[in-house]
Order: sequence, then structure tokens, then C-alpha cells
Amino acid sequence: MTVSRRTVVQGTAWSIPAVTIAAASPSVAASNTACSPESRATIDLAFADPLTKQGPLTVNFYQSVLSAIGFVGESWLNLRNDSDVPLRFTADHPLTLRVDVVGLTGPKDTERAGTWPSTSWGTITRGGFDETTGTRTYTWTFVGTVPACGKGDNEADFWFNWQDGFTLRGCITNEIRVTPLMTNTPLPPTLEPIALTSGQGAACQSYYDAKVAEYNRVARTIAPYADGSKNSGSSDRHGDQSVALGQTVASSVIGDIRPAGAVDGIY
Repeated sequence: MTVSRRTVVQGTAWSIPAVTIAAASPSVAASNTACSPESRATIDLAFADPLTKQGPLTVNFYQSVLSAIGFVGESWLNLRNDSDVPLRFTADHPLTLRVDVVGLTGPKDTERAGTWPSTSWGTITRGGFDETTGTRTYTWTFVGTVPACGKGDNEADFWFNWQDGFTLRGCITNEIRVTPLMTNTPLPPTLEPIALTSGQGAACQSYYDAKVAEYNRVARTIAPYADGSKNSGSSDRHGDQSVALGQTVASSVIGDIRPAGAVDGIY
């Protein structure tokens, strides 16, 4: 049975109302052929936070209190948008992480029994199993909008249902290793959700394009962080350890952030 702790949150595009005008007066026609000061101000406001605020994504691990190393239990890899701005991802600009389940003890050529992991966001692609290292690789991909901190469900879970690791050649235990693979810069706001008056969408296209060009020059990058019991487990909403793209974070190194009593990051 697939268990997901959260609900997928997708961005919602607002549609601009269609208005049919039988005979527009010269003043109305003129207002729809130029981007008005009010529309420019609305576009500026939509770009204000994305242009000035960084977008940290925090990785942490946790497991249930009743879990024990090498036995039946549950654990979660958590990914959280801790920024003050929503982060938007598309099919050609996705949020992507590699998740490796690595055998620490027991026979390397035997994979620990259990169900496939599930997620509350995006999709999971199951890769191969390396019998020399005891590693199963997954790719976690999300397309959509991740809400800002405090503005919706900004937290995703990659759920593991561990089965008993007992074998006749020793007990299998595991750690989880996460490697961020996403692109560095979040996408700019799209024009469609910006609430402009009728006719101003087309009139303001050039102004919007200029704002996108400015955004691409100066936008701050997504900054992955890792937060766990072994790297102090701070109580604020920003992780303790900066993680570069392509850098791997291991659960046994940073530890589980919660709950108390299950903090070693080994399953």
C-alpha cells in the first residue's frame, strides 16, 4: 500500500478574462496598445521578491521512533522550500535529485526486501541495483510550483518502508545519499498569472520580456542545504550545511533531524 504524507501542490495559473468589445472608442484602443503605468507596476511587483530573495531548499532525514536499525520500520527523506518565494519548475527545467539507497552491512549482492519508495511530490524513477556496492539508485523529479515557506505545502517526503534486513550472510543495514541535480536558478514568473486588465497582456509583452532578461542577469540561485542532528540540527528554517550541485549528502553523516531517539541516519 502506497503511503504519502502530503498532497502534491501544483501552481495555479490565473486566466485573464476574455472581453468582447463591439466598437472600442479611440481612448480604449489606445490604452490597449501600450503597457500602462499600472500594468508596469503590477509586473514589477511580481518580479520584486524573485529578484531580491534567495531560494534555499533544505534536505533532511527522519525516521519513526519505533524504528530499529536493520529491522522493519519507516523513514523519510524530506525536501523543504525554506525561501520567501515560490519556486517554479517545468519539464525542461525540473527539480531533480538522485537518491541512492546504500548497503552498509550485510551482503552487497543482495538488496534489502521492501516496497518501492513513494513521494508526495513529483515522480520517482527506479534505477538499477549495483551488486558490488549494494546500492539502488532512484531519480526524484518534480515539475510544478513549490509554495514559499508559510504559503502552502512547501514540504515534500520521499517515503521508505524498510523490511527486515536479516539474511543468512548477515544483517543488511542502509543509509540514504542525496545528490541535488537541479539547475541553479529558479524560473521567473510567467506573464499569464500576473493580473493585468483586459488587453494589457499583449501590450505589456515587451516590458515583461525586459524584466525576464533582467531576472536572468541578476536572479539569485537556488541554494540547497542539509540539516540534521549531527550537524547541529538548528531550530530555524535554514539548513546548517550548504550543498553544492552534484555534492552528496549522506543520512549517516548529518543524522536524522527528528524525532528524538532516532537520530543516527542508519536504517
